[in-house]
Amino acid sequence: MNKTMKHIQAVMSGEKGGFFWPAALSFLSLLYGAGVRSRLFCFRMGLFRSKRLPCAAISVGNLTAGGAGKTPMTIFLAGLVQEMGLKPAVLSRGYRGGAEKTGGAASDGTRILMSPEDSGDEPFMMARRLSGVPVMVGRDRFDSGVRAAGEFGADAAIFDDGFQRLDLKRDLDIVLIDGRHFLGNRRMLPRGFLREPVSSLFRAHAAVFTRVENLDGPGADPKDLWRRAGFDGPPPFPVFACSHVPRVMGRGKGDLGFRDPGFLKGRRALAFSGIASNSDFRDTLLGLGCEIADFRGFPDHHRYSDRELEDIRESARAAGADYICVTEKDHARISHRISHWGPWREKLAVIGVDISFGAAEGEFRRFVQKRLAAAMKKIGRAPGKKP
Repeated sequence: MNKTMKHIQAVMSGEKGGFFWPAALSFLSLLYGAGVRSRLFCFRMGLFRSKRLPCAAISVGNLTAGGAGKTPMTIFLAGLVQEMGLKPAVLSRGYRGGAEKTGGAASDGTRILMSPEDSGDEPFMMARRLSGVPVMVGRDRFDSGVRAAGEFGADAAIFDDGFQRLDLKRDLDIVLIDGRHFLGNRRMLPRGFLREPVSSLFRAHAAVFTRVENLDGPGADPKDLWRRAGFDGPPPFPVFACSHVPRVMGRGKGDLGFRDPGFLKGRRALAFSGIASNSDFRDTLLGLGCEIADFRGFPDHHRYSDRELEDIRESARAAGADYICVTEKDHARISHRISHWGPWREKLAVIGVDISFGAAEGEFRRFVQKRLAAAMKKIGRAPGKKP
């Protein structure tokens, strides 16, 4: 990231002031906000219409730009829907993937059908994680949903990052709010981080405060978080809180498998990531007791060159690292390109994220199940049955 972009992000987050950049970003924010409000008005007045899929529709999204944990939540919900006896499918844009414009199936639930270059990193990661869940990619989410229902018999479509997709009707709209930063300075992009006005939040069916592990843990009081986020009065819909729990995978003498997170404690590592907030990954490793010899941060969805990957391997050797640590999302992009790493391939630690609601998980599950049961009744289906 160049110095100008770093400075702009510092202004957006309130870390830096001055005159020129705050004024310029405020002007651009007014233009962006006018466009967003015009679009919202057109949908509200019926000038733009929303389509309904032939299956139940669940949206996981947020109001702010950046990572609030949408993909881990999508994975969690897919498993929950399966437990209800329904067949879910995930609909993703497939950002920066070759099939983003044309669309298609990244996975049919049993086989991965696209490379990460075609599907995009997040859909490929979900395709590897989710057994029995088709993963569709493409900008046209309606077409993806119709195909998922028709070709794979999906009962419920889960939109990864779908809150702004007003062209699609949904039966369950979940908005994620980062429990550390809430809604930032409550200004629209690019002066702040809001993708829509704060008032848009109230069209959701529920809100989930994420990343609360460093606040009060998964036992955090969601209503207290609602007040701390700057809202007056009680929330108009159910609110929940969840933690992001590290999911650690590494190699022993064979394939990549789960490891006790404690195995990184006291280990020296070179770490790299290309996600929305690289500092989050660094903090996760430090929280696991890992000694970071060197850390490389890249832009979100970064496409690593062969030279960059080779430099990472050589730098790890020069630093005397015990492991090379990488995010699960980054590993999805590079796993097929590092077979030549030799011994270093056996010293790769892959860190993912699992969602934990703690003691409130039962309440969240009951809420989702109630909403989905009503949706299935509306379209004439019952869990475990086909029309």
